[in-house]
Amino acid sequence: MSERKSEIMNKKIKRKVKLVLQISMFFCFRHLFSILPLKIAFSLIVLVRVISRRVAFFLTRVFMLTASKKLNSDKNYKFSFNLFSQLLPLQTADILIRLSLFHEAIYVLEKCRWVFKSYRVALLVSQAYFEIADFVKAREALSLYQEQTYMNATAYTSGLIYLLFDDPAADNYLLFAANYLSIGWCPHQNIAARYPAVYQPHQIDYDAGVNGLMFDAYNYLAQRVTHVGRGDIGIELYAKAFAIQKKLLQSEVILSSELKKLLNITNIKELRILSWEWLTQIGHLGMLDVLFRMKALGWWSGKVVILYPEETGSANDVITSLFQDEALILRSDINASQPIIDELFSLQRYCGLSFNAWEYPNGTVIPWQQAGARAMREWDEQQRQLPLLKSFDKQYDNSIVLQTQVDQIRKKWGMKPNDWYVCLHMRDAAFYGEMAGTGQTHRNAEMESYLKAIQYITERGGWVIKLGGKKSELLPKMDRVVDYACSHFKSALLDAYFLRYARFFIGTTSGLTNIAISFGIPCALVNCITVDSQLWNNKVRFALKRIKLSDGRFLTQRELTSSPWRWRLFAAEVLRLHHASIVNNTEDEILEVVKEVDALSCQSSPFYLKNYPHANELIQRWGNSLSIPEFYGNGLPSLYYLAKYENIFLDQVVGKEASISVS
Repeated sequence: MSERKSEIMNKKIKRKVKLVLQISMFFCFRHLFSILPLKIAFSLIVLVRVISRRVAFFLTRVFMLTASKKLNSDKNYKFSFNLFSQLLPLQTADILIRLSLFHEAIYVLEKCRWVFKSYRVALLVSQAYFEIADFVKAREALSLYQEQTYMNATAYTSGLIYLLFDDPAADNYLLFAANYLSIGWCPHQNIAARYPAVYQPHQIDYDAGVNGLMFDAYNYLAQRVTHVGRGDIGIELYAKAFAIQKKLLQSEVILSSELKKLLNITNIKELRILSWEWLTQIGHLGMLDVLFRMKALGWWSGKVVILYPEETGSANDVITSLFQDEALILRSDINASQPIIDELFSLQRYCGLSFNAWEYPNGTVIPWQQAGARAMREWDEQQRQLPLLKSFDKQYDNSIVLQTQVDQIRKKWGMKPNDWYVCLHMRDAAFYGEMAGTGQTHRNAEMESYLKAIQYITERGGWVIKLGGKKSELLPKMDRVVDYACSHFKSALLDAYFLRYARFFIGTTSGLTNIAISFGIPCALVNCITVDSQLWNNKVRFALKRIKLSDGRFLTQRELTSSPWRWRLFAAEVLRLHHASIVNNTEDEILEVVKEVDALSCQSSPFYLKNYPHANELIQRWGNSLSIPEFYGNGLPSLYYLAKYENIFLDQVVGKEASISVS
């Protein structure tokens, strides 16, 4: 056991050293790329790609910031020299794809027809077409060299593409890839699990056979099509994963005697496994809270085991511990042997609860978040207690040590014993190391637009405590404002504590919001953008980012909750491909959401509502504008936001009145 602990510690130290070196190199090359002409800098990366793929991809990541700024001002800019790209088409296209310049990558490769004799080109072309959601052309590119696609790791990509079209050939590709790749037999539910680079298969993996691989592939493929803006297809793929899981569960599975004894079970059908992805991010812990609420509502049953991700750790061990009455949380360094952990990890194909989708008894499959949003509505309607809040208070209400620590910290900040405060979280690129214009960066916002709202709180006698990552952008020096996130006081316990006792929370569509809601804290959510239904309760008021199209028109509420635009909101690259741009909330919009939630937290909403005599009409029109009634759970949009944009945001014709009220 101690050897295992030492091994994990050594890995953590190596990761930290590696991170320091990467950060140093990052800043050096970022400066270099800022002074070099763009085409020269790009060509330099292509040349490095000839020598080292790994170094080139690191440089590409650094270059993304510069490239994104250029694309924001000139969406048609071409980074490659014509002659240079013809000499090194493979390397050029590879870097272009890494920069999410898929159309330019396709142009470079198709212009150099002579390179099409290589299966690597077929793979790159297929990849580029996949990323722009042209799956038919992605398949056509691979089929040109079908006889060679068993080579190396290309078999897995080929298997996924053929699986997308229900081609029986997918089975052989996936089986070949599983036997070739170092993680080929590793069970898969969600990318957030951060699976190991090397995986030692268990006998249960081999017993699952092609069906097990298909289960993994459907889950992975469903996520990937969602990432490129086709989440509508993703739901169909998750449904196929569920069908395979049922088939697997009908097969005979021999459990070890040690596992039977530990869990006191005789049949695998009694077991429900929650794997790593449920713990790896703070928002996922909020999802876990909702999952157990669904169990309390009678939506599912079974003996629950949570597998702790020992290498990466939980997003917050304190909040994770709050679920110990709901499930058995297993760790190989504490309460289970490694063979038991390995056995359960492989069994998730058979009885793992999906993190991605939900299936009702009648066979209907919907996104998991949509089911969770429905559960939140049902929970509010039944006026049930908050289980996570109850568990936290049970563990920490009488902790003299914790209270003494908090009192000392508050005193150092200058807070008096009776001073109230608000928690603030602004999503930024630093936490995930994101590059502007890529991935989820469209969910971020500028700090400056929050300052009036912060000032409103401090002028009313409150304090603002900023939560978030240690590398988050520092707030400007302001009276009664604490940058706790960047302080040496920061800890998993204090993160939870400060949320628990906040008057209200200012956040966005990010993980900390889920925990605030689990604790029953009123929430002012701004700069919100999402493809997912939200797990929001009736104490949430929110304002959305607006989506502007190239013709100057803004998307309506109905479009934002319907295909195809709903799914195109997933990534910055997808929005750029569809010539759409993000407009963040203005300082007045943020201020008014904060005012409305402040009134809600002080039980003075009737006074705030006097400013909006047509409030119920606005909310009813908004409800009628939703293609999915529970898309925002039980939360309501800011009245100020609705009044400001009602003519361009809401349906013009009011149909059957939605049963929603602000009173």
